[in-house]
Amino acid sequence: MEEPSNKDDYDLYEVDGFKVYVFVAVRAMDDTLTLKFKKILFKKLYLVEGVIK
Repeated sequence: MEEPSNKDDYDLYEVDGFKVYVFVAVRAMDDTLTLKFKKILFKKLYLVEGVIK
C-alpha cells in the first residue's frame, strides 16, 4: 500500500515492521485498533477492528 498524500492528517505507527497510517479523527475502542491480514483465494484483505463510528 502507498503512503497518504497528506501525511498531516494521519498518525504514523510502526507495527512489526509495517508502517500504519491512522486518520487523526479515528476513535478506537479502548484505544486499541487491531489490524488483520487475510488471504482468500487470490485476494488479499486488510481488516481493521476496533473503530468507533
